[in-house]
Amino acid sequence: MLALDRGAFICDMAETYGLFDIYGVPVTLLSTLAVGLGENSRIKLKQNGLKAPWDTVLLALLVDMLSGEKDGKDRLSSAFFISEETPQEFAVFDSPEAFDRERARILGG
Repeated sequence: MLALDRGAFICDMAETYGLFDIYGVPVTLLSTLAVGLGENSRIKLKQNGLKAPWDTVLLALLVDMLSGEKDGKDRLSSAFFISEETPQEFAVFDSPEAFDRERARILGG
């Protein structure tokens, strides 16, 4: 979640739990609290590719269906989805040394 949007995650933790210093708690507690965030939290909406809560998106989809809009270019509901042009890739390292090697390679050293 931090890799996806650090600001949204920190804001959700502060709003939901009153936790302003996420670096001052153990990672296990932080991960437990992150799982407990509501479906309408900023970070969970972003994970799901949404700009608005599900109930709003479903209402927009219903309006699209009732209006007979079929081609998709002028759909009301399309405004509530995050368009992702390029997927993000994340690297995972087995050790700090592997991270340092990749960092040096990227920085040209």
